[in-house]
Amino acid sequence: MLIGAWALGAWGSPRATADIDFLVLLGRGGLDELCRRLRRMGMREDGEWLRWNPTARPSMRRAQRTGTPRARP
Repeated sequence: MLIGAWALGAWGSPRATADIDFLVLLGRGGLDELCRRLRRMGMREDGEWLRWNPTARPSMRRAQRTGTPRARP
């Protein structure tokens, strides 16, 4: 589901943001598979965020991509 500032447009007061936040329900092993797929799409895992949030490692990841994604033909 879409969460964060993008969801505020529907549920609260909209505000500017430069990212999109998702909450994804996954089964066992699903987080690692999701991270692999995101890497194949050109995203990278934010290792610094994980260092500052070590207890989040079993259940959360932060992936980033810079630039504007290109449309696939």
